[in-house]
Amino acid sequence: MEQNQVKLTGEAVRIVRINLGMTQRELASKAGISPALVSMIENGEKTVTKKVEPKIREQFPISDEALTELVEAIQRIQKG
Repeated sequence: MEQNQVKLTGEAVRIVRINLGMTQRELASKAGISPALVSMIENGEKTVTKKVEPKIREQFPISDEALTELVEAIQRIQKG
């Protein structure tokens, strides 16, 4: 995954998490991952692996398509 896509995905995770009223610690606990990993993903420092992705997505009550659309919307906003 290219670095820009990693950052966009992280931003989408952060937006959804915040809108659900969850802290990074809460998301991490529910997904069975470390809070540090959630932070690194949201900051675009770490790629969401195939092992971690479903754990995070299970915590979000939105479809895969909606999450993909959010990533694309963030990309359009950043391009101006």
